[in-house]
Amino acid sequence: SGERVFVIVSDAMRYEIGVELAERLNTETMGVCDVETLLGVVPSVTKIGMSSLLPHNEIDIDTNARVFVDGKDSSGLENRKKIIESKVAESIGVHFQDVLAMNKAGRRETFKGKKLIYIYHDTIDAMGDKASTEVYTFNAVETSLNQLYDLVKIIRDDLSGTNVFITADHGFLYQRDELEESDKIGQDSIDRIEVKRRYILSKDQREVSGQLAIN
Repeated sequence: SGERVFVIVSDAMRYEIGVELAERLNTETMGVCDVETLLGVVPSVTKIGMSSLLPHNEIDIDTNARVFVDGKDSSGLENRKKIIESKVAESIGVHFQDVLAMNKAGRRETFKGKKLIYIYHDTIDAMGDKASTEVYTFNAVETSLNQLYDLVKIIRDDLSGTNVFITADHGFLYQRDELEESDKIGQDSIDRIEVKRRYILSKDQREVSGQLAIN
């Protein structure tokens, strides 16, 4: 249909924050906001989650653990914007700060004639992803709720948007306590493409104690 669709992708916005945002939007704005679940991807990390939210036929991971969407490198905002704009006519991808920084006339000009608009938001991930600032994750959540609320208001008031999807590439786990040694497992000598604290990408199909193996 000819209706414009806005997609806000908020990096690391976990489900409960979405629920809180929906409650606030329903209380304080015109319109109806529903919460629906969406099956996520495994491992639940930015590069795969962000790729799965792009228009695509297939997603591949190469031996350097780079993620490709229909043969195009999907890492980083610029590449994701290119993929959206090459896939769908009259589409655009932008960073949320750019939208907030524009005035009303600037916004109308930027999004004129665009039918599909992706807005990328990363306040939670930017704070929670670094050990030095992860203690401020809750502050970032509060800031994010305000920013996302403001974005919806801008879409409605300045751009006459009525169709807005707010989603996330992954959520986050949070704990203050140190991990017990018994909660940790060794890496073994598995043939691996990528090893992070929470997952291993490997061509080996092997059952490793304490790990869930997914094809």
